[in-house]
Amino acid sequence: MTTPEGKVKIWAKGQYARLFPGHWRIAPRGGPFGKAGAPDDIMCWQGSFVAIEEKSDTNPVGATERQYHQLRKIQAAGGVAAVLRGKDEERLLKVRLLAGEPVELLRLAYDRLNNLNSAYGDEDTNLLCHRIMICISRLTSTPGPRI
Repeated sequence: MTTPEGKVKIWAKGQYARLFPGHWRIAPRGGPFGKAGAPDDIMCWQGSFVAIEEKSDTNPVGATERQYHQLRKIQAAGGVAAVLRGKDEERLLKVRLLAGEPVELLRLAYDRLNNLNSAYGDEDTNLLCHRIMICISRLTSTPGPRI
């Protein structure tokens, strides 16, 4: 029989496929061979590092201090980290928004620079627009087998 936390993990895995299309995910091993306090799921999506600790909404304790410590270290390193309590789709949507923010900012910058380029035809602005589009393409496309 699946534990309440196990049910949240199964639900979350399905949500990741829907909310983070094309992501890469790993569930670190616990126990003596794993890193103490490591989050339940670690993902890479559109160039963002995402870590999520999953807990059932019936768990009175929630995440441990060691788990919060690891999540804070991930945030300090520039990653997106969160605790998911129960089947909280709103929380996952917030994580998705934070993780996708770099791509959205690049798109906004491209739109503004492209408008300037249309108005003034500046060669430097044209080059910058081109480089921004390359960055957006790299962050949003699935790369081919290059390993």
